[in-house]
Amino acid sequence: LVYEIVTDKTAPIFKLTYDDTTEPFNTFYFSSERKASLSFTERTIDHADLIRQMNLSVEKDNVKISSDSDWKEDEKDKTTSKYEKNFEEDEEYTLSIFDQSSLDGENPIGFKDLAGNTCELKVTGKAPFHFFIDKTGPTVSITMGLKNPAEDGKYYYKADNCGIVVTFDDNDRNYATENGKYEYSVTICTPSGETKTEKWEADGTESKEVKEYSKEEIAGLGDGPYRVIVTAKDPAGNAAKAVASASVG
Repeated sequence: LVYEIVTDKTAPIFKLTYDDTTEPFNTFYFSSERKASLSFTERTIDHADLIRQMNLSVEKDNVKISSDSDWKEDEKDKTTSKYEKNFEEDEEYTLSIFDQSSLDGENPIGFKDLAGNTCELKVTGKAPFHFFIDKTGPTVSITMGLKNPAEDGKYYYKADNCGIVVTFDDNDRNYATENGKYEYSVTICTPSGETKTEKWEADGTESKEVKEYSKEEIAGLGDGPYRVIVTAKDPAGNAAKAVASASVG
């Protein structure tokens, strides 16, 4: 009888690497596309069987968008299989490997080869298993009272008719979580040279945020030139700004 003995002291290696062009904002939010490169190296197990066991799942809004056929054998190293995925659309993504039980960044694989070597997970990149792509920024608009054109192209208002309405349109998927909120600010530069600033956050459950200043509030600030500056920032760090000027009185 002839027995074949295989010595295997090398642990399987799973690598997950992201080619990010921007840093995440609020831990999980990316304002640009991401490209993930995955590879699996193992000498003693048939990769086709292993990949079927692996059950790699890339989810977009809880819909699986990858399959076993996406894996390709490395042309230079037959013991390695590779998979690449571009994350381009504004969505929430989840990547799972085997029976991953958490998304906290620790080794989720729990796989051993025939020699009992536990698979090593090597990750390069932030928020590797759960993240948001949000390339779309908010928009803001300013409406100032009842207006009549003046010769210089600006608008004049009667003090008792002028009100200011600021509308923030999130214009995206409202991806706010406990890690990221929408940030808003309104600054009114008054005729006296003083500034009135308000800042607040919102959870993004509403597609629009509206801030109103009544004609009574504006009349109380006096006649003269006004300047309104509005800013908005979404959880991915996308920002918007609007400025409007007018005279009252």
